[in-house]
Amino acid sequence: MSKIDVFNEKMKSQINMSWAQEEKVLDLLNVEDGKSVLEIGCGPGFVTEKLLNKYPNSTFTATDYSQQTINHANEYLMVDTNNRLSLIQDDILNSNLPEGKYDLAIARYVFQHLNDPSLAIHNITKLLKSGGQLIIIDVDDDMWGMLEPSIQEVKNLLKKFGNDQKAGGGNRLIGRDLWKLMDDGGYIDVNYLALPITSHQIGLQAFTKLLDTNQIRMLYSYGMLSKDEAIKIIDSFKDFFSSDDSYAMSLLFISSGFKE
Repeated sequence: MSKIDVFNEKMKSQINMSWAQEEKVLDLLNVEDGKSVLEIGCGPGFVTEKLLNKYPNSTFTATDYSQQTINHANEYLMVDTNNRLSLIQDDILNSNLPEGKYDLAIARYVFQHLNDPSLAIHNITKLLKSGGQLIIIDVDDDMWGMLEPSIQEVKNLLKKFGNDQKAGGGNRLIGRDLWKLMDDGGYIDVNYLALPITSHQIGLQAFTKLLDTNQIRMLYSYGMLSKDEAIKIIDSFKDFFSSDDSYAMSLLFISSGFKE
């Protein structure tokens, strides 16, 4: 399995794991059907598919900075959308999309990758209509969730991921900054929510893709983990999921606001 296949498999599993709860938050934030929606950082189209199904009367522009990823999304979303969907290569830090077009913009797990999130906020604001809504969903690795019993190797792995992403200009601690980014960007009626996804809700086995041994093997094959590190992590995962007393929780951070 290639690196991108492992990544996409994990992404799809993670979306399926939390989507029922994320849908409830979209309802809580009064997201209505029949809107013009911009999805920023659509990836292979997994969230796009969920949004198309949830809002059958809305139109969607789904973007990603990578043309290869847009091609993957085109292949994945080979369904009749009644011309409700446009897939476009676009970089939100240097966007070429039309201004003032969208009622709603959604950026899920995007801001952690950006080297200038304030610029992204500024550009998104230009793309929204007056009164348009922005929803950002992301993570904070210092508050990612919890495992009981605790697995030190997971904490070490998150730190490694965070350092690698920081070296590339990203920030896996962005969750704590979402409210301030939107407030500084001039948004009004800003909401800030933490959404827990727990093994009591969805079952412990649902977390096997989040704590994925295939990904650990891939990280080892690419030299990102030593053999000893990989073996130790995989053994810890096996012990964790074999216990009836284990508990897992993942935490998402969500901020929403409106353009004046």
